[in-house]
Amino acid sequence: MKSKEEGYVLDVLKANVMVDVIRDMNAALDLDGCLKIIIDGVCKVLNVEIGSIMLIDKEEEVLKIKASKGISEDIAKSTKIELGKEISGWVAKQGISLLIKDIEKDHEFFRKGAEKYYTKSLLSIPLKAKDEVIGVLNVNNKVDRDSFNELDLEILTLFVSHASIVIEKICLYEDKKKEAEELAILTKKLKTNKRIISKANELLDKSLYDLTIISEVSKAASSSLSLKECANAIFEVLNEIIDCLTIGMFIVNEKNQSQFIISINSPISYSYLTRLEKETIEGISKRFKDIELAYNREDLILVKDEQKELITKNIKVNLTSYYGVGISFTGNLKGLLCVGHKKIDAFTKEEIRLMEIVAMHANVAVENAILYEKIELLSITDELTGLYNYRYFSSKLDSEILRSQRYKRVFSLIIMDIDDFKLINDNYGHKQGDVVLKTLAKIMKDTTREVNILARYGGEEFTIILPEENIRGAMVVAERIRSNVEKHNFSYIEKGGHLKITISLGVSEYPANGESEDQLVRNADKALYRAKSEGKNKVCCARR
Repeated sequence: MKSKEEGYVLDVLKANVMVDVIRDMNAALDLDGCLKIIIDGVCKVLNVEIGSIMLIDKEEEVLKIKASKGISEDIAKSTKIELGKEISGWVAKQGISLLIKDIEKDHEFFRKGAEKYYTKSLLSIPLKAKDEVIGVLNVNNKVDRDSFNELDLEILTLFVSHASIVIEKICLYEDKKKEAEELAILTKKLKTNKRIISKANELLDKSLYDLTIISEVSKAASSSLSLKECANAIFEVLNEIIDCLTIGMFIVNEKNQSQFIISINSPISYSYLTRLEKETIEGISKRFKDIELAYNREDLILVKDEQKELITKNIKVNLTSYYGVGISFTGNLKGLLCVGHKKIDAFTKEEIRLMEIVAMHANVAVENAILYEKIELLSITDELTGLYNYRYFSSKLDSEILRSQRYKRVFSLIIMDIDDFKLINDNYGHKQGDVVLKTLAKIMKDTTREVNILARYGGEEFTIILPEENIRGAMVVAERIRSNVEKHNFSYIEKGGHLKITISLGVSEYPANGESEDQLVRNADKALYRAKSEGKNKVCCARR
């Protein structure tokens, strides 16, 4: 069994590799190079021997290998799979991800020719562009010979979601490049008619300018990791080509939670800001029907904190010109890029056209930033319970100690342990144990405030950091959790019915019970074990 420290290292390495791969694929502007980056990165993160990216050849209606690892060049060049045939063809035809933990036991897909891959476990996910399947990404044969699991599927799905829009971006870029090359050839051929040459040169300059803008947006995608930094990089591109007073990016996630990131170039009034929000929300609602949007001023983010000083009551600047263009994403993500100005008819047709090009390619940068946030979340979250993991708990406890030192505040720590958890695993199996752990995590979430930090400390132990809460208040919270767990009927998955579970809890307070992480944890642990020794199903506080 891996130690907490080993698990931490693996999480960090995996997250760092994913971020590096995403940055590299965003920077790529040729398809072959990008596909090679994707498959090498996927195989490294998932620790697999064999992987391939297959794209659909529309003329032949077959899948062809365009990038691979662990497959010989001859096999890669000669492989053609009809849509609907074999595993890859089935995934491409159905547009459905496939996780097979043991290929030899899955008779349906074993018959589709899987035996030739000599694999135990595999993952196959469709690549999509504008909701159309354009190919398939396959990985099989883990180096450690373990089976793929749901977390592997989630990680690969994140990769594929982003890879699809990067591939789409590169195809658009290559189309623009081809168009520019054709115009350049046309200009050389037309030597007699000056008017035609002039028009061709004008089109060529325009096409080359578009390419430059696409390239600049691509740089933003590869250089920015946080959503705020990403938006600022895109805004800087727009500021170079459009005369505007404000630029905004409104993002709505799959839970209909919104963020409105804006940049202000010169002072504006509060009425300007209110009108900007109103116009943008209406633009989102018109573009995406039946959206239940809950937005308030707290969802507003300035790309630079010093821009707060540019929003003032002592100035009359009204929003007179406004233009918004939708950002197309994969999945349920929604977005709108907008510009505003105090001048009437501020934006020309050419500026609007260029803004639409930026919006078309900004999706890669934005999804990259959101994907990075998801990767960060994966590295700090316990897979089973959805609570924070030991690594995150440890870093937050250190942060809370520093904050409390600076502001002379107290905070408390709760450590809890499921009573006789080993007997649950021994008598009912580990699946039942997992149900108990997940249910306990939900009870903890439902019983505590959002400001509290809940983590799985390891095994059947859990911790809660309660900022600015003294030990008396923490004891009340701990007793409420203990009581709710005791009353709860835990599902008995094998035969129906329910099980009864109890927990023991120990509470310590900063700084009375310790001024370091080790001291606080040690004293809470001592209180926990005193609760165990006094009959279990009890809350004890650390002694001063």
